Amino acid sequence: RPYLAAYRAAMTLTTAVAILAVDFSAFPRRLAKTDSTRGVGLMDVGSGSFVLANALASRVARGLTTSSPTLRSTRWWSLIFLACARGLATHAMDYQQPVGEYGRHWNFFATLAVVDLCATATPPPPAFSSFAGLAILVAHQTSLLRGASPSGAGAAGVASSYGEYLLRDVPRGEGLLEQNKEGVGSIPGYVALYFLGAGLGRFVERSLCDAAKRASIRCWAWRWLLSLAVADAAFWAAAMTLHARCQAVSRRTANAAYCAWMLAFNLQVLLAFIAAGLLFPATPPVPKLLAAVNRRLLPTFLVANLLTGAVNGAMDTIHVGTLTAWASMVGYLSVVCVVGLA
Repeated sequence: RPYLAAYRAAMTLTTAVAILAVDFSAFPRRLAKTDSTRGVGLMDVGSGSFVLANALASRVARGLTTSSPTLRSTRWWSLIFLACARGLATHAMDYQQPVGEYGRHWNFFATLAVVDLCATATPPPPAFSSFAGLAILVAHQTSLLRGASPSGAGAAGVASSYGEYLLRDVPRGEGLLEQNKEGVGSIPGYVALYFLGAGLGRFVERSLCDAAKRASIRCWAWRWLLSLAVADAAFWAAAMTLHARCQAVSRRTANAAYCAWMLAFNLQVLLAFIAAGLLFPATPPVPKLLAAVNRRLLPTFLVANLLTGAVNGAMDTIHVGTLTAWASMVGYLSVVCVVGLA
């Protein structure tokens, strides 16, 4: 779908811009990831949006059976390779990586690998993906609120709940799980988000298939867009209610409020691309750059991560002037786009 390809590519390029731009003092701090354990910032949408972008274009979203074991294995090992490459590159370049974000050894590519494994190893029937996602999210949120923390976790004693344990900034134990508690602990939330996104994608796909049977597709498309807008409003209402009444948004734990926020935010962006296609039907469906990046999401994102580390190794980004920051960003993004087009 043209609007989906444009959305996925634009999301990837926007994320690529943000991960380097935030290292410059010229970047507004209010747009960076929240420094606290809970709260919202524009850059907090990156990880959840990437998971949703994969889910919306998944085979489950298209109502297809799972892919072949060979294809699943290839994709999973590719993600493992990217996770290891990212970790080694970060260590080699001595690039700053807040331990409280994913853990000492974990990174987002590792999260993607585990989410992909969970989503493809035992996938629910396509018609029930939303229910599976909702069930996992309810269980995850319940464990965050009421689950017992590991005994003796941290020097300050036992946390009052599993969610508090994941967010506490205290000395870590020697075990791998405790060293990477944020990354591991957020996996159920991201798996739930993936299945919910696949369910949303399936709803959109089925609606488009039904549209092909209608005589007045354009008139129907605007009504369909309105129904998606109503669904998006419901997601926003759910996100704000969960944030206020249940537990504040936390990207680090991928809690229910965060997942609802991601669904609302990304559906809103998707609606903008759909509306643009309806308003300007004569324009090319997907620009060449966006179409190319859509086919190479992970490689493009990995190159952006590596270049970010290289730029930080070459200069003291936080202390350079605005002009140097802009020039660096133009050069950096040009290379990322060339890689996407290659």
